[in-house]
Amino acid sequence: MPWPDPVTLRGQHARLEPLSHQHREALVEAVKDGELSKLWYTAIPLPENM
Repeated sequence: MPWPDPVTLRGQHARLEPLSHQHREALVEAVKDGELSKLWYTAIPLPENM
């Protein structure tokens, strides 16, 4: 069975789309504060590990 094509869901106030390599720079910027990787309830990689 082949993989389905990626789907983007769009609403009036939000868009939900699968992550891709195009999102890397924005994700690295989002985790630069260095504190997210310390959260015990989730796994957030450090910027240098993305």
